[in-house]
Amino acid sequence: MNKKLRFYFIPYLYFKEKFYWLKANKGNLIGKDFYHFGKKIARKLLTRRIISPKLLLNPVSIVRYFEYDFAIKSIINYSLSNKKVLDISSPYLFGFYCNFNLNIDYTYLNPDTNDLNLVKKYSKKLLNKHNFKTETGDATRLNYLNESFDVVISISVIEHIDNNGDITAIKEMMRVLKKDGILILTFPVSKSFEIEYADNDTYGLNASKTGNKFFFQRLYDESSIKERLLKNISDFTILEQQIFGENEFGFYDKYSERWKKYGLFETVKDPFYISKYFDILNSFNEIKKSAVIGITLRKNK
Repeated sequence: MNKKLRFYFIPYLYFKEKFYWLKANKGNLIGKDFYHFGKKIARKLLTRRIISPKLLLNPVSIVRYFEYDFAIKSIINYSLSNKKVLDISSPYLFGFYCNFNLNIDYTYLNPDTNDLNLVKKYSKKLLNKHNFKTETGDATRLNYLNESFDVVISISVIEHIDNNGDITAIKEMMRVLKKDGILILTFPVSKSFEIEYADNDTYGLNASKTGNKFFFQRLYDESSIKERLLKNISDFTILEQQIFGENEFGFYDKYSERWKKYGLFETVKDPFYISKYFDILNSFNEIKKSAVIGITLRKNK
């Protein structure tokens, strides 16, 4: 869809989004504060003559409702205000929320130039620049001294790091974390380990190829979390672990196909979908097919 046509449809999508927001079961909509915050950011950008269709119409994408909620509760529950935070390539709305609502020194790291430039553009317009810094960098080669941060956060990132990059990245995260520091991770999970491929190099980071397909992400199962991630670090305590998944087998796969085909015409329904088709799960055994996990670790020494 070309740019002019996309903006022509904004009024229609705005009312469609409002309709599905009203249909959503707010009592079962985890992370809804981030929805309201995203709308607030969109309005602030409008006053600065910047239009963000994403923030106006779908500020929080599908399972990000859970991931943002899990991460912010970990920060609050473990009294991490007034701390130094490193955010490794999470969706930028989470860092903006922290800047607006918490007194923390926030460093946002991203290797994707396009993403980083957008974050820089918006943050200069909206944020307290003394408490929010943007830097380019690679999660597998963090350019920070040992024990530099009180908190390291990475929301839906580690699964996209190619080859054995997820193993190297979690080691690096723990290296730059101070003693008694907190690592907060979220990533997709399933009953069995799987690697997904895409037709394109989605993030433009030279993903490896298998045949004509590019590496996209891993879906971790309980065993691979232990073997690929936790087994490769030491001296930590798991403080929190929570799984959030579909309650109807295959719902997310069907949704994903519609998302790829229709874009915002489909994703404006996300609050409704999250409140109706997703729940907190008690274990990996309850996973239907698609789910996401949040894990909070404390570095002991």
